[in-house]
Amino acid sequence: MEIKDCFIIMPFSKTKSHSEEEWTELYEEFFKPAWNEFNILCHRAEVSRGSITKDIIEKLFSASMVFADITDFNPNVMYELGVRHSFKKPSSIVIESRKSRDIPFDVRDYNIFKYTYSVPGLRKLKNHINEVIRDIEQYPNKSDNPVWDFLSAGGFIIDYCRKTEDIQRLRALKEELEFNLDRCSDFVNKISSIKISKNFQDWTRNKPSEEDEQELQMRMEEFYPVIRNDALTHLKITRYVSFPQEDWYVLDDIDKFFRWCNCFSNNLAAASFYECEKQRIDEIREIIQKCILIIDRRISELEAD
Repeated sequence: MEIKDCFIIMPFSKTKSHSEEEWTELYEEFFKPAWNEFNILCHRAEVSRGSITKDIIEKLFSASMVFADITDFNPNVMYELGVRHSFKKPSSIVIESRKSRDIPFDVRDYNIFKYTYSVPGLRKLKNHINEVIRDIEQYPNKSDNPVWDFLSAGGFIIDYCRKTEDIQRLRALKEELEFNLDRCSDFVNKISSIKISKNFQDWTRNKPSEEDEQELQMRMEEFYPVIRNDALTHLKITRYVSFPQEDWYVLDDIDKFFRWCNCFSNNLAAASFYECEKQRIDEIREIIQKCILIIDRRISELEAD
């Protein structure tokens, strides 16, 4: 890993041991020259427009290196250091030697360089920075903070929990598909004895009996509003698991059908039901069955992974 820039996090205003001017001098005359020695761009937060917090967070994320002075344990510095740790990216912590007592336990077990603001201190700081750079270049994935330790050691736990959640979501989707498949089969069976017109012209020439129209309307009211699509919509929006493109085509066809059912249910009073609608419902059953097999296969793959 190449260190291209270093973002310094340190106090801006007065603290217990330094004034605002002294912090600026420390940055300009000590930290900045030390990093510039290695042709590394060194900077700290400066913003002319917008939110300074947003600017700092952006730099904490994007900087290839973060250098934190925790002298006086300034709350802003400690917060920003914690944010950097959450990104699982390298950072280095320093503290003024005379202020190095009572280091917080959160970072006490990690390498903290104790510096003195002096000419000999600058030489030692440069030696330390050189060691840090070489270590990062040689071991870019080496943990240097407790958050990184957790993410490295607990990654398999996070992956396992995520996989478990994905399997639960897919099982909910399968349940939704099976429910809708049963509703489709039940609806087709119940209207099998009802005379259904092929189209509007056929309906005007051979108008169904009033009993058939009432029966069909009742069955439509029982069928369309109960079709569920929450689980499938969640999958299509979030894409929480991957599928081959041909499987997505199947899912898209079913999603279009479910949306058609929802639209139909909102206009039942004025809706006309012809043979083509019956055929569409009859044909979608085969597609739903195919989709259930797809979901079963994906669940099996996740469980075996």
